Amino acid sequence: MPKLLVGNYIYSVCCVHLSQADIDKAVKAAKEAFKRGSPWRQMSASARGLLLLKLADLLEKNLAFLAVSFLFSIVIGL
Repeated sequence: MPKLLVGNYIYSVCCVHLSQADIDKAVKAAKEAFKRGSPWRQMSASARGLLLLKLADLLEKNLAFLAVSFLFSIVIGL
């Protein structure tokens, strides 16, 4: 499990339960995204940038929820 070092304390960052099938599916999807001719590779750099900005906006919009979730996971020791 990933650890976060804060001062003299080490916290677990998260606990994710995945099956080998879940991992295989994610790896396959990532590999497919970067193959020649894939939609991501055919997309212009500016279009990819817009998608990344949209992701950044969603992260920012949900920042409070993500922060509380992260802190809760530290408190309960995940």
